[in-house]
Amino acid sequence: MSEKQRINSMDFMRVSSIFLIITFHLYIEWLRLSHRPSDDFISTFGTIGVSFFIIISGGALSASTKNIFKCSEFYLKRIATIYPAFWVSYLIAFLYIWIVNNNLTGGSDLKLLTISFFGLDGYLHSMYKTYYLVGEWFLGFIIIIYALFPAVLYLYNKNKLLTLFISIVIACLSINFNDWFFSHSPLWNKYPLWNPTARLPEFIFGMILFDLIKERKASLNYLIAISIVIIAATYYGGINIHKPLAIPALCSIFMLIAIVYEKMPPFLL
Repeated sequence: MSEKQRINSMDFMRVSSIFLIITFHLYIEWLRLSHRPSDDFISTFGTIGVSFFIIISGGALSASTKNIFKCSEFYLKRIATIYPAFWVSYLIAFLYIWIVNNNLTGGSDLKLLTISFFGLDGYLHSMYKTYYLVGEWFLGFIIIIYALFPAVLYLYNKNKLLTLFISIVIACLSINFNDWFFSHSPLWNKYPLWNPTARLPEFIFGMILFDLIKERKASLNYLIAISIVIIAATYYGGINIHKPLAIPALCSIFMLIAIVYEKMPPFLL
């Protein structure tokens, strides 16, 4: 993204999401080694960080495709960004396990090899006994989001609010009928909120929010008030932040921080 296109709050929120996710994983590893009980506050970092990253992904892709969008160039760029690093990481992990632990992982099943080749083994580990070594579930998740993006962008350019509404309907169906989809679809995760269809509203919300921020719409002032109301309603309503009903609050937390950051005087940044 060029300096002219750069949205400062996007960079700040990206760093924030990375910090939250890294802190969460370090904390989980520390719990495993120390055998201590989990702290509910720190355990929310992963949930918040993932939601933030999904919102940023939507905003960043939307902001970078405001000129002429070529589907082939988009896919080639995503492939070049993701797969070389993934394949090298997978090879290093494979060799480490083989040499250090004297254990050969993997197998010869063509379907499972294909799943690993395309970085979907972590995401599909709940469905298949894959050759999963590196990548986490989120890698497969974001790859599928990228695959869907041209269609999402087409609808978004036609009607933003209608696209958001359609995504909410899809998300509700995805979450409420997750068990049925898991038993009938070859590309599904047993955890409802790990499926791209369940998180499309956050992705599209990011597209809309950063468009508003970039255009400096007057409605941003009203969005601050709306976000505070949603956050308060979620908190006092006792809604668990790890549940699907908390997604509007996660989007509101993101929106509140991003808009306030944009409105801060330059000398404070």
